[in-house]
Amino acid sequence: MPNEATVLAIARFWEHYNYYYLSECLRRPVFRIDLATSRLGTWNSTERTLTLSAHHILNDPWSAVMETLRHEMAHQYVDEMLDGQDNSPHGSAFRAACRLLRVSPAGSGKGGEISPLVVESGPSDDAVRDKIGKLLSLATSPNEHEAHLAMEKARQLLLKYNLSLSDLSDLGEGKERYSLRQLGGCITRRQRYESEIGLLLSQFFFVKVMWDLGYDPHRKRRGSLLLIHGTPVNLDMAEYVYQFLNQLLPQLWRQHQQGTGDFANAPRLHYYWGVVRGFRDRLREQDKSLVRSRAMVWLGDPGLQAFYRFLYPRVTTAGQSSINVHDSFDHGRREGRQISLRKPVEERGSGIRGLLE
Repeated sequence: MPNEATVLAIARFWEHYNYYYLSECLRRPVFRIDLATSRLGTWNSTERTLTLSAHHILNDPWSAVMETLRHEMAHQYVDEMLDGQDNSPHGSAFRAACRLLRVSPAGSGKGGEISPLVVESGPSDDAVRDKIGKLLSLATSPNEHEAHLAMEKARQLLLKYNLSLSDLSDLGEGKERYSLRQLGGCITRRQRYESEIGLLLSQFFFVKVMWDLGYDPHRKRRGSLLLIHGTPVNLDMAEYVYQFLNQLLPQLWRQHQQGTGDFANAPRLHYYWGVVRGFRDRLREQDKSLVRSRAMVWLGDPGLQAFYRFLYPRVTTAGQSSINVHDSFDHGRREGRQISLRKPVEERGSGIRGLLE
């Protein structure tokens, strides 16, 4: 059962959203955690209590818990700022409050994924997923040239998909949803290689990346959450790359240790950083090749940018301090330049999503 520290954390996040989205117009309620499993959260206007489910807090991503919190804040906003306008529980007044709080009126909460905006798009997501999944399967080839070629074709297909979405957006055809998805858990101390992975996803896999405030209810600690934003296919692919790299890095490090006998933690983190940087180098070369051979140039997605700015109207960018680089960084960077995206040894399901489950 979450304790007082978790209640205080929820209260801090409530204060943050009240300031960030509502200019502190709401009065702080009484926060409670209950044992309900049939509901994620409730707002009681008579008692002025905002309640979240302990099961929800302990078993779902923190971004999903915060979606539920903002959903209940929307109910509070309707009661206290709009005098309960529109008596239907999820009527027009509530939907307007949800938009202010950047949360889906549906309030599902369990997937850690929200979709408050609809944008234009076209091609079949499932067809693209299947094709990319088959190419990733080909990347298991022991022939390094064939594996690299399969990865390049998968990225070429993803680029064509996103270029077609951009064209259809201009024509106003089709519909697609941009969503937000949390990758991994709450990181109490973010390492360089983790920031490097986020940068890689944003540069080469058509998603916007945010390191947001987070909380780990199991360890009772605050930290950072890696959040990605984009269309479902792009979120799937970015999540696949994230999982792939996090599984691959320890394997490559163990191989490196056998050759060097280096077991310290600092060289390991620098090695991880170098591997991801080397993989970025390889992807950058692939992009240059696509420009030269096929004149395929990605100029960005204005719709995704608008979605991102809608969620984070006051977002700021922070730089990183300088750091002395260990020799293992260069070893890792050389290894990273040889990486090909490939399917894990054990497959559960089909397509990109199946590879991740």
